[in-house]
Amino acid sequence: MKKLIVILVPVIVVVAVALLVVIFVMPRAAAAPASAPAPAASGKLMGIESYLSQNISELSPVKETMGGKFYTTDVQVADGRGVVYYEDGHNAYVADFTYEVSDQTGIHITSFFIRE
Repeated sequence: MKKLIVILVPVIVVVAVALLVVIFVMPRAAAAPASAPAPAASGKLMGIESYLSQNISELSPVKETMGGKFYTTDVQVADGRGVVYYEDGHNAYVADFTYEVSDQTGIHITSFFIRE
């Protein structure tokens, strides 16, 4: 009989804790947003850098040469403006751009001009 009690008490405790978690914790987790927005400064900065890195070939008014693929080497952004340094392994460019960030539309590059 003692062996049965020694086994049943921990099982009952584990089941009770699991039930409490299901009743009280799970509904709150389901009601919370899936992911909180990133901090304004660093989240937007990383978002813009990533966006430029992924879309530099489409944003650039000149195209890659000799089979190269554009990649960014540096991005500097502040207050809706930025500078991006990029190259294709053969030619390097520096471009000034302006951008907008919104929760609804995400990142939008509003102008992109290569420096002479």
